Amino acid sequence: MKPFWWRWAPALVWMGVIWLLSAQPGEGVSLPFSLPDKVCHAGLYGVLGLALFRALATAAASRESRAFILGAAWGASDEWHQSFVPRRMADPLDWLADLVGLALGLALARYWARRRGGDRGLP
Repeated sequence: MKPFWWRWAPALVWMGVIWLLSAQPGEGVSLPFSLPDKVCHAGLYGVLGLALFRALATAAASRESRAFILGAAWGASDEWHQSFVPRRMADPLDWLADLVGLALGLALARYWARRRGGDRGLP
């Protein structure tokens, strides 16, 4: 079994990336390509769902629930954090997009885990 830090490192790093992106003042992050804001939120939190699923590999049956609750709490705290950033605001619809992305990421992780032959989680 991999050590605790090895399983959690991707999720913690990705949570830090989300926090840094939301700490940028202004209208948000400028990307070299154009995507709707809600798609960006869903994509970021979809990746977080995958990372949390991997981190909670030893949690067995309630892994998805725990990952969803943790990701939802991180999304809510991120929106709250944005309310303190100049020219940014907390938006409940952004949080809803986070939850949709999180659910999709967890569904994909569960599918991959089953295809690999069990509940072992992601590599």
